[in-house]
Amino acid sequence: DGSTAKWAKFFFVPAQPCVGAPAKLVLNRAKSAFRDSAHRRTVLIGGYNDWQSASFEMDMACLETPGLKGDWWVAEFEVLETCYNMRFVFSDGEVFDKQDDGDDYTLVPALCPSREEVEEWLEGERKREE
Repeated sequence: DGSTAKWAKFFFVPAQPCVGAPAKLVLNRAKSAFRDSAHRRTVLIGGYNDWQSASFEMDMACLETPGLKGDWWVAEFEVLETCYNMRFVFSDGEVFDKQDDGDDYTLVPALCPSREEVEEWLEGERKREE
């Protein structure tokens, strides 16, 4: 909603993405580490399960936001079903935006399996492939 957008660097739609479902991540580039960059490319780079499962890199699209201050960009994706977390950063192709402590941002989606459940599932998949 508009109140979230006033202070947030980014937010998700829905507010807490769910495994196996589509989601949007909306970034206020004006609050990013590359806000003054001449590069207009804005990228979401992420990986699932502490970067141990699938990873991705996707260009974000600029959003028109009449009446809402900021430089808003959006990425649409589907949260991996076997995801216990999603780690991510933003970039303009040169500078990376992470948390203030230097760590990647982390999403723990709704209805996600535990780390142990994912590891058990992966082990079962490996055995079936043998």
